[in-house]
Amino acid sequence: SNSQNDVYFNLVYLSPEGINFNVGSRLNNHQVYGSHLTYNINPSYSFLLSNEDRLKILFSFSSAFIPPSLYQLYDSFSGNNDLEPEENTTLEFGFEWSNNDHARASLLVFKRTEDPTLIYDYATYKYGNSNERISYSGLEFDYKNKLFDAVDIRLNYTYNETTKGNLINLPKQVFGTVLDYDLNRSTHLNSSFQHVGTRSSLSGAKLDAYTLVDFKVDHIFSNQQLSAFFILANVFDTEFVEIENYSTQGRSFRLGVNISF
Repeated sequence: SNSQNDVYFNLVYLSPEGINFNVGSRLNNHQVYGSHLTYNINPSYSFLLSNEDRLKILFSFSSAFIPPSLYQLYDSFSGNNDLEPEENTTLEFGFEWSNNDHARASLLVFKRTEDPTLIYDYATYKYGNSNERISYSGLEFDYKNKLFDAVDIRLNYTYNETTKGNLINLPKQVFGTVLDYDLNRSTHLNSSFQHVGTRSSLSGAKLDAYTLVDFKVDHIFSNQQLSAFFILANVFDTEFVEIENYSTQGRSFRLGVNISF
């Protein structure tokens, strides 16, 4: 058995001028891995542009720690009783734009630094702590708007990079598109496209990039109590590996009805 306790403090300030501020801290004390102090600072500033669109500037700086799991500590083959918790700090900076027509776009840049970090040492086949400072950085972009007053479009893009770390099962680049279209008041169409870049597996093998396309249509009948849907997943029957040694689904479809009383 073990015990832990913590004390947490958080302060939020909201200004009518668009200045917001959030700051907090937590002190955690654990019987096994000791005391750790974490904190977060999140200011933002939102203001109107000349054309009545709104722009928000975001900033965040925070720290965290991840204690080793029971498996990492006590597994008879790969466990290590001397593991230290993983400690990291994360810096984020970005912008968010929006207008009254429900269009929205955001761009966020991030960097996370870990020291020490929990690793699996392939030389000893045991878990350990890295002697090097490891960092992960990248950006996230998201866009939402309406095309031709009929089609809702959503775009997203993520880029990941690392220094001295690894991106196991995590691609450097991911981007996708979702289209929503109301054919009429009763029938709705949805299609999605997602591209996942190359990745490294746990064994070090390179996993190829892949692209998936899905399609969905649903219809509500005139009595409003009966609706039907049809979903076609992996439209082009793409062969891909998401995680090494795990199977993935080819082209498949679902057809169903919903009844409400």
